Amino acid sequence: MVIKFVGAFLIISATTLIGYIYSNIYNLRVKELRELQYGIQMLETEMVYGYSPLPEALDSVSRRISDNISLLFSETSKKLRSKNGLSVSEAWSLTLNALMPKTSLTAVERDILLAFGESLGTSDVKNQSRNFKLTLTLLKQEELKAVELRDKNVKMYRNLGFLFGLALVIILI
Repeated sequence: MVIKFVGAFLIISATTLIGYIYSNIYNLRVKELRELQYGIQMLETEMVYGYSPLPEALDSVSRRISDNISLLFSETSKKLRSKNGLSVSEAWSLTLNALMPKTSLTAVERDILLAFGESLGTSDVKNQSRNFKLTLTLLKQEELKAVELRDKNVKMYRNLGFLFGLALVIILI
């Protein structure tokens, strides 16, 4: 009898944990979108107001943000400094495509960032500032969608994990 209770407890605990893990994906996406917006704002400050060269600005931003998003800025900077003939757009897109599987960002957000990288460092300060503002607006819209999805799905996955474990225990007993 004790073995049944221990087994039931372990099954419910495991499925609940799986539900929490799946729900964390939504929290992580919101966090990464916010970090990305923060990094792009800092990059804008470095480039538009501080007149820093792009590789230095990217390095500076990567040191001040966390997680996988900092790798986007630091790796792009490394590619630009490597003197292998890559344009800013090529370095940005190569880095972004390599890091996408490690993040919880979606294809829409990847497309926004690719479009941002296409014009990064290719125009005057005024147009560059417009590009930053447009990208930040698009990412803010995606963040709002991600928050809405998170609010809807986090509870569902957590409850679903628990209820699936409970149903499994009932079936097995």
